[in-house]
Amino acid sequence: MATDGTDIQGQLAQLPPRHLAALRAALMGLDGEDIARVLDIPVESVPTTLRVAAAKLNNLLADPRGPESVPPC
Repeated sequence: MATDGTDIQGQLAQLPPRHLAALRAALMGLDGEDIARVLDIPVESVPTTLRVAAAKLNNLLADPRGPESVPPC
């Protein structure tokens, strides 16, 4: 299924703010320690937070039903 830029922006807006911030920080090239500081979480939690954020984004992009298909935090 092709998705245009506005669809993606709308789907990104459906992510929990912390997960969106984590993904943006990672895409900006921040390392684990910097991401932990941005999110105010332990550095050990960064990989799991990024995995959960990526999974939620993947579900949003794959499922046209929207945020009700993505479990809450």
